[in-house]
Amino acid sequence: MLGGSPRKEGMERKDVMSKNVSIYKAQTSALEEHAASDCKVVVVANPVNTNALILKEFAPSIPEKNITCLTRLDHNRALGQISEKLNVHVSDVKNVIIWGNHSSTQYPDVNHATVTTSNGHKSVRELVADDWEHEYPWECIVMGLMVFNLASFTLFLLHVTKQNGILYKG
Repeated sequence: MLGGSPRKEGMERKDVMSKNVSIYKAQTSALEEHAASDCKVVVVANPVNTNALILKEFAPSIPEKNITCLTRLDHNRALGQISEKLNVHVSDVKNVIIWGNHSSTQYPDVNHATVTTSNGHKSVRELVADDWEHEYPWECIVMGLMVFNLASFTLFLLHVTKQNGILYKG
């Protein structure tokens, strides 16, 4: 699901949402009508979680487990931070949830997260110190924003030229 209108400078979230709802309704209706019920769907256009929900609502024949979105990057980052903190393999961390979209509004939730240890399954909450639990969501969000800003800056640099020691955006 690539279609969607990007949020442009000066746009409110509600503006991009109203544009994308109409785009996604049309796309998901087409999926509902023509796609195999066992198809796998990746949602790319932001806000990805909201667009995935629209997909779920307007293409009910596609199982929820077959729908994923680019918030997966944030999910993987969260799994990595937990596995590093607890010194376990990333595949041993389960049930981490990312609420919100790929932005400062997201919240990586470990309330239901578990980790497999040599002593069996343990709650992530019981294994981490209270102070880390308050810092962890921000570490995950800041890392995501750093990656996004680095990508934006890289794209900007692709359109900059230097002539006689002066930078021009072209």
